[in-house]
Amino acid sequence: MTALAFQAQVDVPGATAFDPQEPFIVLAYLIAVVLLMVNLPAGPALQPAGNEKIRPGIS
Repeated sequence: MTALAFQAQVDVPGATAFDPQEPFIVLAYLIAVVLLMVNLPAGPALQPAGNEKIRPGIS
């Protein structure tokens, strides 16, 4: 998405600094990231340190 700004800066023919569709693309990425973060499993790897349960016979 930043390529357009750089192309316009070096005068690439036909390049514009802003594409009117960029806000929608950024919004789609933001929604995807939020959905991924909300649906992450709360497994043992994501729990804070110090909450490990010690099982007998395993060191």
